[in-house]
Amino acid sequence: MAKFGMELLNLLVFLCVLHFCNGSHFRGGSMSWKPIGNNFIKLKYKVGFKFNHEEPGFDRCTTDAQHDRTELSTSGKLECESCTEYDKMKDLKWICNDFEESEDSAVGYFTYIYHIPENNTEFDISYEHCCWINLESPIDKYGGAKGWKMLAHVDVSPRPDNGKINSSPVPANIPMEKFYKGCHYHLRIPVYDRDNDAIRCRYANEDKGECPADGNKKACGPNTDGLKINYKDCTLDFDTRNVEEGNHAVNVIIEDYIRPVKRKSQPLSKVSLLFLLYVERESTSCLKPMIIDPPSCKSIRPDEHFEMVIRAEPGDPWKPISKIRTQKPYGMRASQMVDDPDVPGRKMVTLRWYPTPYDLGEHSVCFSALDSDSYTSGLYCTFIYVERDPLQPVPEKSTPGEDDFIVAGETWIVKFNKQVNRPKSSAYIRIVNPETDKIAYQVDVTDSSVVYEDNMINFLPPREGLLMAASSMKIQYELQLDGGIAMPKEGGCASEPAKWIIGVRALKPGELQPPGGIGIGARPRDCNPTTLEIFVPNETVQDVKDCFLHLPEGAVDVIEQVTLTPYELCCPGSCEKDTAGKMGPPGHAGRPGPPGYM
Repeated sequence: MAKFGMELLNLLVFLCVLHFCNGSHFRGGSMSWKPIGNNFIKLKYKVGFKFNHEEPGFDRCTTDAQHDRTELSTSGKLECESCTEYDKMKDLKWICNDFEESEDSAVGYFTYIYHIPENNTEFDISYEHCCWINLESPIDKYGGAKGWKMLAHVDVSPRPDNGKINSSPVPANIPMEKFYKGCHYHLRIPVYDRDNDAIRCRYANEDKGECPADGNKKACGPNTDGLKINYKDCTLDFDTRNVEEGNHAVNVIIEDYIRPVKRKSQPLSKVSLLFLLYVERESTSCLKPMIIDPPSCKSIRPDEHFEMVIRAEPGDPWKPISKIRTQKPYGMRASQMVDDPDVPGRKMVTLRWYPTPYDLGEHSVCFSALDSDSYTSGLYCTFIYVERDPLQPVPEKSTPGEDDFIVAGETWIVKFNKQVNRPKSSAYIRIVNPETDKIAYQVDVTDSSVVYEDNMINFLPPREGLLMAASSMKIQYELQLDGGIAMPKEGGCASEPAKWIIGVRALKPGELQPPGGIGIGARPRDCNPTTLEIFVPNETVQDVKDCFLHLPEGAVDVIEQVTLTPYELCCPGSCEKDTAGKMGPPGHAGRPGPPGYM
Protein backbone atom coordinates (compact mmCIF):
# COMPACT_ATOMS: atom_id res chain seq x y z
CA MET A 1 0.00 0.00 0.00
CA ALA A 2 2.86 2.34 0.84
CA LYS A 3 4.45 1.49 -2.51
CA PHE A 4 1.19 2.26 -4.32
CA GLY A 5 0.91 5.58 -2.49
CA MET A 6 4.45 6.58 -3.50
CA GLU A 7 3.77 5.68 -7.14
CA LEU A 8 0.60 7.76 -7.09
CA LEU A 9 2.51 10.72 -5.63
CA ASN A 10 5.17 10.40 -8.34
CA LEU A 11 2.44 10.36 -10.99
CA LEU A 12 0.87 13.52 -9.58
CA VAL A 13 4.23 15.28 -9.54
CA PHE A 14 4.78 14.24 -13.16
CA LEU A 15 1.38 15.59 -14.15
CA CYS A 16 2.18 18.87 -12.42
CA VAL A 17 5.33 19.17 -14.50
CA LEU A 18 3.09 18.84 -17.56
CA HIS A 19 1.05 21.80 -16.16
CA PHE A 20 -2.16 19.87 -15.52
CA CYS A 21 -2.12 21.02 -11.92
CA ASN A 22 -0.48 24.37 -12.62
CA GLY A 23 -2.10 27.19 -10.66
CA SER A 24 -4.20 29.83 -12.38
CA HIS A 25 -1.97 32.84 -11.87
CA PHE A 26 -1.41 34.79 -15.11
CA ARG A 27 -3.00 38.26 -15.25
CA GLY A 28 -1.54 39.61 -18.51
CA GLY A 29 1.65 40.91 -20.07
CA SER A 30 3.33 42.54 -23.06
CA MET A 31 6.51 42.52 -25.14
CA SER A 32 8.62 45.12 -26.95
CA TRP A 33 12.10 45.33 -28.48
CA LYS A 34 14.65 47.80 -29.81
CA PRO A 35 18.03 47.54 -31.58
CA ILE A 36 21.21 48.15 -29.57
CA GLY A 37 24.62 48.40 -31.22
CA ASN A 38 25.56 46.11 -34.07
CA ASN A 39 23.69 42.81 -34.49
CA PHE A 40 21.87 42.91 -31.15
CA ILE A 41 18.40 43.74 -29.91
CA LYS A 42 17.05 44.23 -26.38
CA LEU A 43 13.79 42.43 -25.66
CA LYS A 44 11.69 43.64 -22.73
CA TYR A 45 8.64 41.84 -21.45
CA LYS A 46 6.21 42.79 -18.71
CA VAL A 47 4.11 40.26 -16.82
CA GLY A 48 1.36 40.28 -14.22
CA PHE A 49 0.75 37.42 -11.78
CA LYS A 50 -1.38 36.70 -8.74
CA PHE A 51 0.46 38.03 -5.71
CA ASN A 52 -0.38 35.01 -3.57
CA HIS A 53 0.40 32.39 -6.20
CA GLU A 54 2.48 29.44 -5.03
CA GLU A 55 3.89 26.75 -7.27
CA PRO A 56 7.17 24.81 -7.55
CA GLY A 57 9.63 26.85 -9.61
CA PHE A 58 7.70 30.11 -9.18
CA ASP A 59 9.12 32.88 -6.97
CA ARG A 60 6.62 35.24 -5.36
CA CYS A 61 7.12 38.98 -5.17
CA THR A 62 8.07 40.28 -1.74
CA THR A 63 8.98 43.70 -0.39
CA ASP A 64 12.64 42.66 -0.17
CA ALA A 65 12.62 41.25 -3.70
CA GLN A 66 11.12 44.47 -5.00
CA HIS A 67 13.64 46.64 -3.15
CA ASP A 68 16.67 44.55 -4.21
CA ARG A 69 15.48 44.01 -7.81
CA THR A 70 15.88 40.29 -7.28
CA GLU A 71 15.66 38.08 -10.38
CA LEU A 72 12.67 35.82 -9.69
CA SER A 73 11.92 32.54 -11.43
CA THR A 74 8.83 31.26 -13.18
CA SER A 75 8.26 27.93 -14.88
CA GLY A 76 8.04 29.50 -18.34
CA LYS A 77 10.45 29.72 -21.28
CA LEU A 78 11.14 32.28 -23.99
CA GLU A 79 11.46 30.59 -27.38
CA CYS A 80 13.07 31.75 -30.60
CA GLU A 81 13.14 29.05 -33.28
CA SER A 82 15.27 31.09 -35.72
CA CYS A 83 17.74 32.44 -33.16
CA THR A 84 21.27 31.28 -32.46
CA GLU A 85 21.65 28.11 -30.42
CA TYR A 86 22.36 30.13 -27.28
CA ASP A 87 19.17 32.19 -27.70
CA LYS A 88 16.70 29.48 -28.77
CA MET A 89 15.40 28.90 -25.24
CA LYS A 90 15.68 31.20 -22.24
CA ASP A 91 14.26 30.92 -18.74
CA LEU A 92 11.44 33.34 -18.14
CA LYS A 93 12.62 35.41 -15.18
CA TRP A 94 11.01 38.51 -13.75
CA ILE A 95 11.85 41.43 -11.50
CA CYS A 96 8.89 42.54 -9.40
CA ASN A 97 8.46 46.31 -9.50
CA ASP A 98 5.01 46.71 -7.93
CA PHE A 99 2.34 44.70 -6.13
CA GLU A 100 -1.07 45.21 -4.55
CA GLU A 101 -1.71 42.58 -1.89
CA SER A 102 -5.35 43.58 -1.38
CA GLU A 103 -6.04 42.88 -5.07
CA ASP A 104 -3.83 39.78 -5.22
CA SER A 105 -1.78 41.38 -8.00
CA ALA A 106 1.95 41.68 -8.75
CA VAL A 107 3.63 43.06 -11.87
CA GLY A 108 7.20 42.88 -13.09
CA TYR A 109 9.52 42.91 -16.07
CA PHE A 110 12.75 41.50 -17.45
CA THR A 111 15.09 42.20 -20.37
CA TYR A 112 17.21 39.91 -22.50
CA ILE A 113 19.83 40.71 -25.12
CA TYR A 114 19.48 38.71 -28.34
CA HIS A 115 22.14 38.27 -31.00
CA ILE A 116 20.67 38.75 -34.46
CA PRO A 117 20.98 35.41 -36.32
CA GLU A 118 23.42 35.40 -39.21
CA ASN A 119 21.67 35.97 -42.55
CA ASN A 120 18.33 36.15 -40.77
CA THR A 121 17.03 39.62 -40.01
CA GLU A 122 13.43 38.60 -39.32
CA PHE A 123 12.29 36.24 -36.54
CA ASP A 124 9.79 35.71 -33.72
CA ILE A 125 10.32 35.52 -29.95
CA SER A 126 7.43 34.06 -27.97
CA TYR A 127 6.31 33.06 -24.48
CA GLU A 128 3.61 30.39 -24.42
CA HIS A 129 2.45 28.89 -21.15
CA CYS A 130 -0.36 28.20 -18.72
CA CYS A 131 -2.49 29.34 -16.86
CA TRP A 132 -4.73 32.41 -16.85
CA ILE A 133 -6.60 33.16 -13.65
CA ASN A 134 -10.16 31.80 -13.77
CA LEU A 135 -11.98 32.85 -16.91
CA GLU A 136 -15.73 32.92 -16.50
CA SER A 137 -16.77 33.27 -20.13
CA PRO A 138 -18.96 30.62 -21.81
CA ILE A 139 -17.41 27.24 -22.57
CA ASP A 140 -17.91 27.68 -26.32
CA LYS A 141 -15.73 30.79 -26.24
CA TYR A 142 -12.75 29.50 -24.28
CA GLY A 143 -13.43 25.76 -24.19
CA GLY A 144 -12.12 25.65 -20.62
CA ALA A 145 -8.91 27.29 -21.85
CA LYS A 146 -6.06 28.40 -19.62
CA GLY A 147 -3.12 28.90 -21.98
CA TRP A 148 -1.76 32.16 -23.38
CA LYS A 149 0.85 33.31 -25.86
CA MET A 150 2.86 36.52 -26.01
CA LEU A 151 5.12 37.25 -28.96
CA ALA A 152 7.36 39.83 -30.59
CA HIS A 153 7.98 39.82 -34.33
CA VAL A 154 11.46 41.26 -34.94
CA ASP A 155 12.62 42.72 -38.26
CA VAL A 156 16.04 44.41 -38.20
CA SER A 157 16.38 45.06 -41.92
CA PRO A 158 16.77 48.78 -42.75
CA ARG A 159 13.52 50.71 -42.86
CA PRO A 160 12.52 51.72 -46.41
CA ASP A 161 11.79 55.33 -45.39
CA ASN A 162 15.03 56.31 -43.62
CA GLY A 163 17.38 53.31 -43.77
CA LYS A 164 17.48 52.99 -39.97
CA ILE A 165 16.63 49.97 -37.86
CA ASN A 166 13.10 49.99 -36.51
CA SER A 167 12.01 49.70 -32.88
CA SER A 168 8.73 48.05 -31.94
CA PRO A 169 5.78 49.80 -30.28
CA VAL A 170 5.94 49.82 -26.47
CA PRO A 171 2.63 48.85 -24.82
CA ALA A 172 1.98 49.46 -21.14
CA ASN A 173 0.81 46.61 -18.96
CA ILE A 174 -2.89 46.82 -18.14
CA PRO A 175 -3.99 45.56 -14.73
CA MET A 176 -7.36 43.86 -14.44
CA GLU A 177 -10.07 46.49 -14.91
CA LYS A 178 -13.56 46.17 -13.44
CA PHE A 179 -16.73 47.12 -15.34
CA TYR A 180 -20.42 47.08 -14.55
CA LYS A 181 -22.79 44.93 -16.53
CA GLY A 182 -25.24 46.98 -18.59
CA CYS A 183 -22.91 49.92 -19.38
CA HIS A 184 -20.89 51.01 -22.40
CA TYR A 185 -17.20 51.89 -22.16
CA HIS A 186 -14.65 53.47 -24.46
CA LEU A 187 -11.07 52.56 -23.50
CA ARG A 188 -7.65 53.54 -24.83
CA ILE A 189 -4.93 50.96 -25.36
CA PRO A 190 -1.81 52.60 -23.88
CA VAL A 191 1.04 52.33 -26.37
CA TYR A 192 4.08 54.42 -27.30
CA ASP A 193 6.30 54.26 -30.40
CA ARG A 194 9.92 55.45 -30.37
CA ASP A 195 9.90 56.15 -34.13
CA ASN A 196 6.60 58.07 -34.08
CA ASP A 197 5.11 55.50 -36.48
CA ALA A 198 1.41 54.95 -37.08
CA ILE A 199 0.07 52.38 -34.59
CA ARG A 200 -2.62 49.82 -35.34
CA CYS A 201 -4.29 47.32 -32.97
CA ARG A 202 -6.20 44.10 -33.70
CA TYR A 203 -7.10 40.77 -32.17
CA ALA A 204 -4.51 38.00 -32.21
CA ASN A 205 -5.07 35.65 -35.16
CA GLU A 206 -4.66 31.88 -34.90
CA ASP A 207 -3.90 31.59 -38.63
CA LYS A 208 -0.86 33.84 -38.11
CA GLY A 209 0.51 31.76 -35.23
CA GLU A 210 -0.44 34.35 -32.62
CA CYS A 211 -2.54 32.07 -30.37
CA PRO A 212 -1.48 29.32 -27.94
CA ALA A 213 -1.22 25.86 -29.49
CA ASP A 214 -3.68 24.02 -27.24
CA GLY A 215 -6.37 23.02 -29.71
CA ASN A 216 -9.65 24.87 -29.22
CA LYS A 217 -8.79 25.66 -25.60
CA LYS A 218 -7.34 29.11 -25.90
CA ALA A 219 -8.10 32.66 -24.88
CA CYS A 220 -7.48 34.27 -28.25
CA GLY A 221 -9.28 36.20 -30.97
CA PRO A 222 -12.65 37.98 -30.67
CA ASN A 223 -13.97 35.80 -27.85
CA THR A 224 -15.71 38.37 -25.65
CA ASP A 225 -19.25 39.44 -26.54
CA GLY A 226 -19.71 43.18 -26.83
CA LEU A 227 -15.98 43.96 -27.16
CA LYS A 228 -14.71 45.69 -30.31
CA ILE A 229 -11.14 46.77 -31.08
CA ASN A 230 -10.93 49.92 -33.18
CA TYR A 231 -8.05 49.14 -35.52
CA LYS A 232 -6.90 52.63 -36.50
CA ASP A 233 -6.93 54.47 -33.18
CA CYS A 234 -6.16 51.55 -30.83
CA THR A 235 -9.23 51.94 -28.65
CA LEU A 236 -11.79 49.49 -27.28
CA ASP A 237 -15.57 49.79 -27.23
CA PHE A 238 -17.04 47.51 -24.58
CA ASP A 239 -20.83 47.04 -24.36
CA THR A 240 -21.44 44.88 -21.30
CA ARG A 241 -25.21 44.43 -21.62
CA ASN A 242 -24.96 40.82 -22.85
CA VAL A 243 -21.60 39.90 -21.34
CA GLU A 244 -21.09 37.11 -18.82
CA GLU A 245 -20.01 38.28 -15.39
CA GLY A 246 -16.43 37.39 -14.50
CA ASN A 247 -12.95 37.60 -16.08
CA HIS A 248 -12.47 38.07 -19.82
CA ALA A 249 -9.03 37.64 -21.39
CA VAL A 250 -8.05 39.90 -24.29
CA ASN A 251 -5.12 39.19 -26.61
CA VAL A 252 -4.20 42.23 -28.73
CA ILE A 253 -1.56 42.45 -31.47
CA ILE A 254 -0.02 45.93 -31.86
CA GLU A 255 1.71 46.81 -35.15
CA ASP A 256 3.63 49.87 -36.37
CA TYR A 257 3.50 51.29 -39.90
CA ILE A 258 5.41 53.94 -41.82
CA ARG A 259 3.33 57.12 -42.21
CA PRO A 260 1.19 57.64 -44.19
CA VAL A 261 -0.43 54.19 -44.01
CA LYS A 262 -1.60 52.99 -47.41
CA ARG A 263 -3.82 50.09 -48.39
CA LYS A 264 -0.89 47.81 -49.23
CA SER A 265 1.38 48.94 -46.39
CA GLN A 266 3.06 46.17 -44.41
CA PRO A 267 3.74 46.37 -40.66
CA LEU A 268 7.32 46.95 -39.57
CA SER A 269 6.89 44.81 -36.44
CA LYS A 270 4.26 43.39 -34.11
CA VAL A 271 4.08 42.77 -30.37
CA SER A 272 1.51 41.30 -27.98
CA LEU A 273 -0.51 42.91 -25.21
CA LEU A 274 -2.61 40.59 -23.00
CA PHE A 275 -4.94 41.78 -20.25
CA LEU A 276 -8.13 41.06 -18.30
CA LEU A 277 -11.52 42.75 -18.17
CA TYR A 278 -13.71 41.90 -15.20
CA VAL A 279 -17.47 42.35 -15.49
CA GLU A 280 -19.52 42.42 -12.33
CA ARG A 281 -23.13 42.99 -11.32
CA GLU A 282 -25.32 45.68 -12.82
CA SER A 283 -25.22 49.16 -11.29
CA THR A 284 -27.78 51.89 -10.90
CA SER A 285 -25.42 54.33 -12.67
CA CYS A 286 -22.95 54.12 -15.54
CA LEU A 287 -21.24 57.40 -14.63
CA LYS A 288 -17.61 56.50 -14.08
CA PRO A 289 -14.86 58.39 -12.21
CA MET A 290 -12.52 60.63 -14.18
CA ILE A 291 -8.74 61.12 -14.21
CA ILE A 292 -8.06 64.83 -14.78
CA ASP A 293 -5.63 65.81 -17.60
CA PRO A 294 -2.97 63.11 -17.26
CA PRO A 295 0.19 63.73 -19.34
CA SER A 296 0.90 61.16 -22.05
CA CYS A 297 4.71 61.35 -21.92
CA LYS A 298 7.35 62.89 -19.66
CA SER A 299 11.13 63.07 -20.05
CA ILE A 300 13.49 63.13 -17.08
CA ARG A 301 17.23 62.94 -16.56
CA PRO A 302 18.76 60.31 -14.29
CA ASP A 303 19.55 61.54 -10.77
CA GLU A 304 16.87 64.24 -11.05
CA HIS A 305 13.79 64.40 -8.86
CA PHE A 306 10.53 63.63 -10.69
CA GLU A 307 7.10 64.48 -9.33
CA MET A 308 3.67 64.06 -10.87
CA VAL A 309 0.24 64.63 -9.32
CA ILE A 310 -2.70 62.39 -10.31
CA ARG A 311 -6.11 63.96 -9.78
CA ALA A 312 -9.47 62.17 -9.93
CA GLU A 313 -13.06 63.12 -9.37
CA PRO A 314 -16.27 61.07 -9.26
CA GLY A 315 -18.67 60.77 -12.17
CA ASP A 316 -21.55 60.26 -9.76
CA PRO A 317 -21.47 62.82 -6.91
CA TRP A 318 -23.08 60.24 -4.60
CA LYS A 319 -20.16 57.87 -5.13
CA PRO A 320 -16.94 59.59 -3.95
CA ILE A 321 -13.48 58.48 -5.03
CA SER A 322 -12.34 55.65 -2.77
CA LYS A 323 -8.96 54.83 -4.30
CA ILE A 324 -6.45 55.84 -6.96
CA ARG A 325 -4.62 52.73 -8.12
CA THR A 326 -1.12 52.99 -9.57
CA GLN A 327 1.23 50.66 -11.38
CA LYS A 328 4.71 52.12 -11.07
CA PRO A 329 8.30 51.50 -12.14
CA TYR A 330 10.82 50.40 -9.54
CA GLY A 331 11.60 53.04 -6.94
CA MET A 332 8.62 55.28 -7.63
CA ARG A 333 6.56 56.04 -4.54
CA ALA A 334 2.92 57.08 -4.29
CA SER A 335 1.63 59.27 -1.48
CA GLN A 336 -1.54 58.60 0.44
CA MET A 337 -4.66 59.81 -1.33
CA VAL A 338 -5.72 63.25 -0.06
CA ASP A 339 -8.34 65.89 -0.84
CA ASP A 340 -7.50 68.39 -3.58
CA PRO A 341 -7.53 71.73 -1.71
CA ASP A 342 -8.70 73.59 -4.83
CA VAL A 343 -11.65 71.44 -5.96
CA PRO A 344 -14.23 69.94 -3.55
CA GLY A 345 -14.76 66.22 -4.11
CA ARG A 346 -11.55 65.81 -6.08
CA LYS A 347 -8.83 63.49 -4.75
CA MET A 348 -5.13 63.45 -5.51
CA VAL A 349 -2.07 61.24 -5.23
CA THR A 350 1.50 62.48 -5.72
CA LEU A 351 4.06 60.23 -7.43
CA ARG A 352 7.74 60.81 -6.63
CA TRP A 353 10.75 59.20 -8.24
CA TYR A 354 14.51 59.65 -8.28
CA PRO A 355 15.68 57.50 -11.21
CA THR A 356 19.30 56.36 -11.41
CA PRO A 357 21.44 55.68 -14.51
CA TYR A 358 20.27 52.08 -14.16
CA ASP A 359 16.79 53.31 -15.11
CA LEU A 360 17.76 54.80 -18.49
CA GLY A 361 15.12 53.98 -21.11
CA GLU A 362 11.34 53.80 -21.35
CA HIS A 363 9.01 53.24 -18.41
CA SER A 364 5.31 53.60 -17.84
CA VAL A 365 3.22 54.54 -14.85
CA CYS A 366 -0.45 53.60 -15.13
CA PHE A 367 -3.30 54.65 -12.89
CA SER A 368 -7.06 54.44 -12.50
CA ALA A 369 -9.61 55.78 -10.04
CA LEU A 370 -12.27 53.77 -8.22
CA ASP A 371 -15.40 55.18 -6.65
CA SER A 372 -17.14 53.93 -3.51
CA ASP A 373 -18.92 51.27 -5.56
CA SER A 374 -15.58 50.05 -7.08
CA TYR A 375 -16.51 51.53 -10.45
CA THR A 376 -13.33 52.26 -12.44
CA SER A 377 -12.31 55.26 -14.50
CA GLY A 378 -10.51 53.04 -16.96
CA LEU A 379 -6.75 52.89 -17.27
CA TYR A 380 -4.53 55.90 -18.07
CA CYS A 381 -0.79 55.68 -18.60
CA THR A 382 2.06 58.14 -18.73
CA PHE A 383 5.20 57.01 -20.54
CA ILE A 384 8.35 58.18 -18.79
CA TYR A 385 11.55 58.41 -20.78
CA VAL A 386 14.70 58.52 -18.64
CA GLU A 387 17.47 59.97 -20.80
CA ARG A 388 20.59 62.02 -20.30
CA ASP A 389 19.61 64.71 -22.81
CA PRO A 390 15.83 65.22 -23.16
CA LEU A 391 14.56 67.23 -26.10
CA GLN A 392 14.45 70.95 -25.30
CA PRO A 393 14.84 74.31 -27.09
CA VAL A 394 18.15 76.13 -26.74
CA PRO A 395 17.40 79.89 -26.37
CA GLU A 396 21.03 80.99 -26.61
CA LYS A 397 21.32 79.39 -30.07
CA SER A 398 17.92 80.52 -31.31
CA THR A 399 17.07 83.65 -33.30
CA PRO A 400 16.13 85.70 -31.41
CA GLY A 401 17.74 84.33 -28.28
CA GLU A 402 16.84 85.30 -24.76
CA ASP A 403 16.95 89.10 -24.33
CA ASP A 404 18.02 89.49 -27.98
CA PHE A 405 16.45 91.86 -30.51
CA ILE A 406 15.49 90.80 -34.03
CA VAL A 407 14.70 93.06 -36.98
CA ALA A 408 11.04 92.80 -37.95
CA GLY A 409 10.82 90.84 -41.19
CA GLU A 410 13.62 88.43 -40.44
CA THR A 411 13.08 84.69 -40.16
CA TRP A 412 12.72 83.40 -36.59
CA ILE A 413 14.60 80.22 -35.72
CA VAL A 414 13.99 78.03 -32.67
CA LYS A 415 16.90 75.65 -32.21
CA PHE A 416 16.79 72.41 -30.21
CA ASN A 417 19.45 70.20 -28.70
CA LYS A 418 18.67 67.37 -31.14
CA GLN A 419 16.98 66.73 -34.46
CA VAL A 420 13.22 67.24 -34.50
CA ASN A 421 10.10 66.24 -36.42
CA ARG A 422 6.83 68.07 -36.86
CA PRO A 423 4.09 66.81 -34.47
CA LYS A 424 0.90 65.27 -35.83
CA SER A 425 -1.41 67.39 -33.67
CA SER A 426 -1.73 71.14 -33.26
CA ALA A 427 0.64 73.10 -31.01
CA TYR A 428 1.38 76.81 -31.12
CA ILE A 429 4.24 79.27 -31.16
CA ARG A 430 3.12 82.64 -29.79
CA ILE A 431 4.63 86.09 -29.59
CA VAL A 432 2.98 87.83 -26.63
CA ASN A 433 3.17 91.31 -25.19
CA PRO A 434 4.21 90.59 -21.57
CA GLU A 435 2.63 93.82 -20.28
CA THR A 436 -0.85 93.24 -21.72
CA ASP A 437 -0.78 89.46 -22.35
CA LYS A 438 -2.07 90.28 -25.82
CA ILE A 439 -0.98 87.90 -28.57
CA ALA A 440 0.77 89.82 -31.34
CA TYR A 441 1.26 86.71 -33.47
CA GLN A 442 0.71 82.97 -33.24
CA VAL A 443 1.14 80.07 -35.63
CA ASP A 444 0.13 76.41 -35.53
CA VAL A 445 3.25 74.35 -36.15
CA THR A 446 1.28 71.88 -38.28
CA ASP A 447 0.90 74.69 -40.86
CA SER A 448 3.18 74.31 -43.89
CA SER A 449 4.53 77.85 -43.39
CA VAL A 450 6.46 76.50 -40.40
CA VAL A 451 9.55 74.69 -41.63
CA TYR A 452 11.26 71.83 -39.76
CA GLU A 453 14.88 71.22 -40.68
CA ASP A 454 17.44 69.20 -38.71
CA ASN A 455 17.32 70.66 -35.18
CA MET A 456 15.47 73.87 -36.11
CA ILE A 457 11.98 75.27 -36.52
CA ASN A 458 11.80 78.28 -38.87
CA PHE A 459 8.87 80.66 -39.22
CA LEU A 460 8.29 84.20 -40.47
CA PRO A 461 5.95 86.52 -38.55
CA PRO A 462 4.54 89.43 -40.60
CA ARG A 463 6.57 92.62 -40.25
CA GLU A 464 3.58 94.91 -39.84
CA GLY A 465 2.01 93.00 -36.96
CA LEU A 466 4.89 93.08 -34.49
CA LEU A 467 5.57 96.85 -34.60
CA MET A 468 2.03 98.09 -35.22
CA ALA A 469 1.43 98.89 -31.54
CA ALA A 470 4.92 100.08 -30.82
CA SER A 471 5.35 103.64 -29.65
CA SER A 472 9.04 103.52 -30.54
CA MET A 473 11.31 101.76 -32.99
CA LYS A 474 11.45 98.62 -30.84
CA ILE A 475 9.21 96.62 -28.55
CA GLN A 476 9.69 93.79 -26.07
CA TYR A 477 7.81 90.48 -26.37
CA GLU A 478 7.73 87.05 -24.79
CA LEU A 479 8.23 84.09 -27.10
CA GLN A 480 6.00 81.25 -25.88
CA LEU A 481 6.34 77.66 -27.10
CA ASP A 482 3.57 75.17 -26.40
CA GLY A 483 4.50 71.74 -25.16
CA GLY A 484 4.64 69.35 -28.08
CA ILE A 485 5.79 71.74 -30.85
CA ALA A 486 8.61 69.29 -31.67
CA MET A 487 9.05 65.53 -31.60
CA PRO A 488 12.49 63.92 -31.33
CA LYS A 489 13.52 61.98 -34.41
CA GLU A 490 14.93 59.12 -32.38
CA GLY A 491 12.84 58.26 -29.33
CA GLY A 492 11.73 60.22 -26.31
CA CYS A 493 8.92 62.62 -25.48
CA ALA A 494 7.78 65.77 -27.22
CA SER A 495 9.28 69.08 -26.18
CA GLU A 496 8.06 70.67 -22.95
CA PRO A 497 6.58 74.21 -22.84
CA ALA A 498 9.18 77.00 -22.88
CA LYS A 499 9.31 80.78 -23.02
CA TRP A 500 11.82 83.61 -23.00
CA ILE A 501 11.91 87.39 -23.40
CA ILE A 502 12.90 88.77 -26.81
CA GLY A 503 12.71 92.10 -28.60
CA VAL A 504 11.63 93.25 -32.06
CA ARG A 505 12.95 96.42 -33.65
CA ALA A 506 12.61 98.35 -36.88
CA LEU A 507 15.41 99.10 -39.28
CA LYS A 508 17.41 102.16 -38.35
CA PRO A 509 17.52 105.06 -40.82
CA GLY A 510 19.82 104.06 -43.68
CA GLU A 511 20.04 100.45 -42.46
CA LEU A 512 19.44 97.71 -45.04
CA GLN A 513 17.57 94.51 -44.33
CA PRO A 514 20.20 91.88 -43.42
CA PRO A 515 20.82 89.14 -46.01
CA GLY A 516 18.84 86.00 -45.37
CA GLY A 517 16.13 87.87 -43.48
CA ILE A 518 13.40 86.81 -45.90
CA GLY A 519 12.96 83.39 -47.36
CA ILE A 520 11.75 80.49 -45.28
CA GLY A 521 8.01 80.68 -44.82
CA ALA A 522 7.60 83.58 -47.30
CA ARG A 523 4.41 83.74 -49.30
CA PRO A 524 4.89 83.28 -53.05
CA ARG A 525 3.51 85.75 -55.60
CA ASP A 526 2.73 85.21 -59.27
CA CYS A 527 5.37 87.39 -60.90
CA ASN A 528 9.07 87.02 -61.64
CA PRO A 529 10.95 83.92 -60.44
CA THR A 530 13.36 85.90 -58.22
CA THR A 531 13.90 89.46 -57.16
CA LEU A 532 16.60 91.49 -55.52
CA GLU A 533 14.86 93.32 -52.69
CA ILE A 534 16.08 96.30 -50.68
CA PHE A 535 14.12 97.63 -47.72
CA VAL A 536 14.18 101.39 -47.33
CA PRO A 537 12.71 103.19 -44.28
CA ASN A 538 9.44 104.98 -44.98
CA GLU A 539 10.73 108.18 -43.50
CA THR A 540 13.51 108.15 -46.12
CA VAL A 541 11.27 107.76 -49.17
CA GLN A 542 8.19 109.51 -47.73
CA ASP A 543 5.51 109.64 -50.48
CA VAL A 544 7.62 108.24 -53.34
CA LYS A 545 5.95 105.12 -54.78
CA ASP A 546 8.11 102.02 -54.51
CA CYS A 547 7.88 101.37 -58.26
CA PHE A 548 9.93 104.50 -58.90
CA LEU A 549 12.73 103.73 -56.46
CA HIS A 550 16.06 102.87 -58.09
CA LEU A 551 19.69 102.63 -57.19
CA PRO A 552 21.89 105.58 -58.20
CA GLU A 553 24.61 105.06 -60.74
CA GLY A 554 27.79 103.64 -59.21
CA ALA A 555 25.95 102.02 -56.31
CA VAL A 556 26.59 98.48 -57.49
CA ASP A 557 28.74 97.69 -54.45
CA VAL A 558 25.64 97.59 -52.22
CA ILE A 559 24.38 94.53 -54.09
CA GLU A 560 26.25 92.42 -51.52
CA GLN A 561 23.85 93.69 -48.86
CA VAL A 562 20.51 93.16 -50.58
CA THR A 563 18.21 90.25 -49.87
CA LEU A 564 17.53 87.59 -52.51
CA THR A 565 13.94 86.53 -52.01
CA PRO A 566 12.51 83.23 -53.25
CA TYR A 567 9.10 84.79 -53.86
CA GLU A 568 7.98 87.24 -56.51
CA LEU A 569 7.91 90.99 -56.02
CA CYS A 570 4.96 92.61 -57.81
CA CYS A 571 4.58 96.33 -58.21
CA PRO A 572 1.36 97.82 -56.82
CA GLY A 573 -1.50 98.48 -59.22
CA SER A 574 -0.89 102.22 -58.99
CA CYS A 575 2.22 101.83 -61.17
CA GLU A 576 2.36 101.65 -64.93
CA LYS A 577 0.96 98.39 -66.29
CA ASP A 578 4.07 97.53 -68.27
CA THR A 579 6.24 97.76 -65.15
CA ALA A 580 4.14 95.36 -63.06
CA GLY A 581 5.99 92.18 -62.35
CA LYS A 582 9.19 93.43 -64.02
CA MET A 583 12.52 94.30 -62.52
CA GLY A 584 12.56 97.58 -64.42
CA PRO A 585 15.71 99.23 -65.76
CA PRO A 586 19.13 98.26 -64.42
CA GLY A 587 19.60 99.48 -60.90
CA HIS A 588 15.89 99.23 -60.04
CA ALA A 589 15.39 98.55 -56.35
CA GLY A 590 12.59 96.80 -54.52
CA ARG A 591 9.81 98.27 -52.50
CA PRO A 592 10.10 99.40 -48.88
CA GLY A 593 8.59 97.43 -46.03
CA PRO A 594 4.82 97.50 -45.56
CA PRO A 595 3.12 100.30 -43.61
CA GLY A 596 3.67 100.00 -39.91
CA TYR A 597 6.87 98.04 -40.32
CA MET A 598 9.28 100.99 -40.23
